[in-house]
Amino acid sequence: MANDKFTAHLAQLVNKAGGARKAVLAIKELTGVSPSKSSIDRAIKGSCSDYTVHCLIRDLTEATSSWFMFETNTHAWDGHYRNLKDAQYSAGFKTAKWKGSNWVVMSSINCFLKEEQFHTKPESQEKLISAFGEPDYKSADKYDADNGKF
Repeated sequence: MANDKFTAHLAQLVNKAGGARKAVLAIKELTGVSPSKSSIDRAIKGSCSDYTVHCLIRDLTEATSSWFMFETNTHAWDGHYRNLKDAQYSAGFKTAKWKGSNWVVMSSINCFLKEEQFHTKPESQEKLISAFGEPDYKSADKYDADNGKF
């Protein structure tokens, strides 16, 4: 029997995802595999181990998180991605575009941020140009072509 505190937290995350079916889809999008809807339902009821509930909490927390990125030298911020893979792709694109930059992707859950706190700031472009010169669009286009995201 799973701990009531864990199952209550899982129930909140499933609710945040929009229900068990949407939670299954969110986990599948994140990891490539997912539990069944019935296994999530059983976990919410406590009919599994604490470990199972903990794994579901970990995956759903990451799957329902927002993602953002920042450049470590200038502290220029960009982001609000619903999908980790999209944020990672954009960080790679920006690294190609701004030669010498170092973009880090982070979860809003880990930093306790809200969506409205990390949209692109107008001064970010100025900081980047000041630190790295004009954008290298040719490298950015090559990154895009090599990675085929958009």
